[in-house]
Amino acid sequence: YLTDPIAGLREAAARVRPGGLVCLHETDLEYLPAAPMTPLWAEIQGSFVLALEKAGIATRMGPALYSAFGAAGLAHPQLLVETFAAGGTEAPAWAWANVFSAAVPLMERFGVSTRAEVDPPTLAHRLLAETLEHDGCVIGPPMTGAWART
Repeated sequence: YLTDPIAGLREAAARVRPGGLVCLHETDLEYLPAAPMTPLWAEIQGSFVLALEKAGIATRMGPALYSAFGAAGLAHPQLLVETFAAGGTEAPAWAWANVFSAAVPLMERFGVSTRAEVDPPTLAHRLLAETLEHDGCVIGPPMTGAWART
């Protein structure tokens, strides 16, 4: 959630001993959080991503790590992308609801959405209900691990 991730990566790498590893783990917040994308999922993820973009935060930092390492003066990293998914009553809608709810102050600051519209206390239940109604699954954000030696 840095507005200048390349500078942050350079600063972190400067603290690593020669030959040491620089390791990062970042996400792709624009990836689809549910399949199918129901109206509530689309609305809340759209508000979340828009608020992050208005704040100058890279929403797809995971996929950008390869080029970010090079731009920071490091060797291009090795990469591993992982995620999880589940359907039924075990679908982790609560995890996304926590992420979306945490961004409510940012959504409000940029006029994207309000606390009343997001309704954090009921969001997990509503997201899960729509997922179940459409026999869908919840997909965790793809997490990209990247590492390279200094």
